[in-house]
Parts: sequence; C-alpha cells; structure tokens
Amino acid sequence: MPARWLDERNAPLAPGWTQEGEFLYRRTVRFPGLGVRPWAPPFGPEAADLCFYDTETTGLSGGAGTLVFLVGTGWCEGGDLVVEQLFLSDFPGEQQLLQAVCERFSLFAAFVSYNGRTFDSKLLTTRFLMNGMSFEPGPQVDLLYHARRLWRAIAGDCSLRSIEGKILGISRERDVPGEEVPLI
Repeated sequence: MPARWLDERNAPLAPGWTQEGEFLYRRTVRFPGLGVRPWAPPFGPEAADLCFYDTETTGLSGGAGTLVFLVGTGWCEGGDLVVEQLFLSDFPGEQQLLQAVCERFSLFAAFVSYNGRTFDSKLLTTRFLMNGMSFEPGPQVDLLYHARRLWRAIAGDCSLRSIEGKILGISRERDVPGEEVPLI
C-alpha cells in the first residue's frame, strides 16, 4: 500500500476509520433521511432486508491471485442509509476481512450489486474457498442486467459511469477510474 494512503500506524488517512485487526479497518457512515422508506412489495424482501455491496480488487481477472482489499456495503435502517467500508491493508489480514464480510452479509436476506453476480460474489466465493471458509451470499439482484435491458441503446456499454452520466445526469468528481484502482 503506498505510504501516501496510510499514516504512521499503517492506518488509512481518511477520518472515521477504526482498526479492527492488525490489517483490517472499518468505517461506518450514517446518512439520515436518505434510506428507503419501508415498503410492502407484492413479493420478495423488504428494504431493510437488502444489502447493497461492491468490492475493490487488485485486478479484474478474478483468478486466484486477485485479492479483495475493500468491501463496501450499504443498507437501510429506518429512514437512514448506512454505508460501511472494510479495508484490508495487507494480505495477512484476509481471513479477518472475510469473517467481517460473512458477519455483515448474515444480517440480510438478499443482495444488490452492479455486476456483482458475475464478478464480486464469484471473487468473494473464491477467496473464501481459498481460505477454507464457506460463503453463500444468498439471493442476488444484479442491476447491470436490468440496465442493459433498459438503457443499452442510450448508454452504450452500460458501465456504471455511463448509466450515471447518460441516464441519471450524475457527473463524478474527484473519482479514480476503476481500472486504475489496483495500481493506486
């Protein structure tokens, strides 16, 4: 991990991080009023049962050498949105990261991602397997498939950045392109 991202204790520089282990850090932020109001869908889980998640990895190949070093989750608690990040600062802490992911995921009935069914959950499953741990993420909704069906003609590649810009009118500021994350 480059020194500019860590302080003298090897901790992430951004505020709000707490050290959970020698190589694991956690940050939880609550956004009051941004959660989904409870609803009663005709079928499936309620908003409070959903966990939104994403990972950052050391590469996009998904092979045995690809490591998950950041797991972001989000969920609704009442009217609030809660976002949690787990950061792995070095490889020896991987089992502790995976245990924390397992504990967080066990609290939810279904999982929502953007390309998570094809990439994130498969990579997590591989990492759990390589560490002799079991991982069953449960039912998943991958928004990439729905975005392609609805907006491919408008957004083209349907990358998250394309959907944000061309469909939602959101412009990312001070963002690192995903392909550059492993290098940083």
